[in-house]
Amino acid sequence: NKLLETVRKFREENPHFFMEPIKILEEEKEVVENLTTDIVGFRVEGELHEVWLKILDLVMKFGEVKESQHGLKQKEILDVLAIIKGDFSIKEFFGFKKEDVEDYLNSFFSKNKPKEVEYTYGERLFKFTFKWVSERFKAEFNFFINQIDGIVKTLSKAPFSRRAVATLWNPFLDLNSSNPPCLTQITWNIKNGKLYQTCIFRSHDIFGAYLMNALALRRLQQMIAEKLKVNTGDLIILSQSAHIYSNSWKNVEKLLKNYKSKKLEFKEDEAGYFRVWIDEEKKEIIVEHHL
Repeated sequence: NKLLETVRKFREENPHFFMEPIKILEEEKEVVENLTTDIVGFRVEGELHEVWLKILDLVMKFGEVKESQHGLKQKEILDVLAIIKGDFSIKEFFGFKKEDVEDYLNSFFSKNKPKEVEYTYGERLFKFTFKWVSERFKAEFNFFINQIDGIVKTLSKAPFSRRAVATLWNPFLDLNSSNPPCLTQITWNIKNGKLYQTCIFRSHDIFGAYLMNALALRRLQQMIAEKLKVNTGDLIILSQSAHIYSNSWKNVEKLLKNYKSKKLEFKEDEAGYFRVWIDEEKKEIIVEHHL
């Protein structure tokens, strides 16, 4: 190359115009483990796979790293309200198959609690009882409460009722239990001819349990809606402690990297609005989102 030869020759004849090359190293970037925040109360909305990815992302970004009672560290945010609608189909990145869901549903809806476990959701919903009632008394007098039958009767008589509530927390058993139920309350309301179901989790493993929980709760909602002869509305889940355990962090990061940008689309808030205006002093276009 003629240009390079010219430069090389000029350098040899005029060395005082040149200096030895200096290698400039790229500044090391500080790795931020997580963004600390005092914010509580996060709202997400969409189909099941969208809601799940959004909550995983929120916990990984803003979760406080702390200990847990299971011997693992966790990242935790508080009070995530999810409005789940539309598609509840199983996606390829869920990590399980339809057969796995059916197995979980059989366990979820079973009224019979195996002796080796402290509770099942099916037992608490369909065969609730109390610690102080003897086994003999239960058997002789059928001393059990089918909360779901009660819910159907309540809403059949009064579709406007605010008393269609089922509890899964039994203070006689759970206050000192090492494995109390994570799902503690479910409420049903009929609005515009649709059955809405609100589920409260005191503790929610977002990576390990959220999807199966949501699929089972959706099946429960559909079952009750069919008995009431109404349509199925949104499924609402409030996760009071939304967390991801440390042994899942790498898997979650990989999942978000592969699927978050591909599966999530911008959706406007139906209950909010945008205000666009020009700040003359700053010479900026301002966009504000109002609820």
